[in-house]
Amino acid sequence: MAGELIVAWPNTKQEIWDALAAAEDAPDDLYCELLRSASAWLRKPENPDEFSLWQANLFEAFGSPTLSKAAFNCLDATDFIGERALCAFLEDVFDALQELSNDEIANLYFDCLSGFISKFNLRYELLPSCKLIPSIPGVFEGLIEELKRYSNSDKHVSTLLSEFVNAVRDLKIEASETRIKTCIQKQVNLLEGIAQKSPLVTKGDLAGMCSEIKSWPHLGIKSSVSSLYSFACDYPGIRHGGKPSKVLRTIELRDFISMTILLTGFIPYLSDEIDPEAVLWKN
Repeated sequence: MAGELIVAWPNTKQEIWDALAAAEDAPDDLYCELLRSASAWLRKPENPDEFSLWQANLFEAFGSPTLSKAAFNCLDATDFIGERALCAFLEDVFDALQELSNDEIANLYFDCLSGFISKFNLRYELLPSCKLIPSIPGVFEGLIEELKRYSNSDKHVSTLLSEFVNAVRDLKIEASETRIKTCIQKQVNLLEGIAQKSPLVTKGDLAGMCSEIKSWPHLGIKSSVSSLYSFACDYPGIRHGGKPSKVLRTIELRDFISMTILLTGFIPYLSDEIDPEAVLWKN
């Protein structure tokens, strides 16, 4: 998936590791430290005999710059436990280089990692302490990816998601009030389709479903969803004939942007099928 370290990993050799090794002040045991940092986050063989051999080979490589370089360069992204483990490894490298009392190589590593994240449009921000945190666009993109994953296992939700996506695509033709209303309608339908999968739900409309779902941390959040649903029902032409007396202005593109973000943000409350950890870390 776009923005993941696991996908971009093959490019780290040229963008980061080769650049560090080529530096004048690169330590002789650079790859020993890289492999040692990586070892804590690698998948380990489950078979005891295989694990013993794996561990012995690692320990041997730790003491040899030649062996450690060969072993490290053979690492694939799938050798790591997951996306979060890759993040932790990249953070540990900075700490390891600083412990070598080599600020210049540590700073070079920081610059290379920062450039790598920017070049490959990864879903992280790099803090001055060399800690990786998911960016806000990355979290939103992670939520969309998790919604797609869920829709792949549910034909009804998949149909509703496709209808919403197609409505959004139609804005390319013309971002008219009618098309924006259709987008809002299709997204509310999608949320209803997701919420009705809850075993607690018996009612047929989104507001009623929200009153039955128990995931809300505060009544204010539940009320917010209900209020947005009331808007979709009351505003003429979105879901029903509506109430013209309540209209304050015509629907604009800003309404499409705001409603899309707001309604999407409520999806994790409506279904336990959406994994928050996967949204944040794409595990």
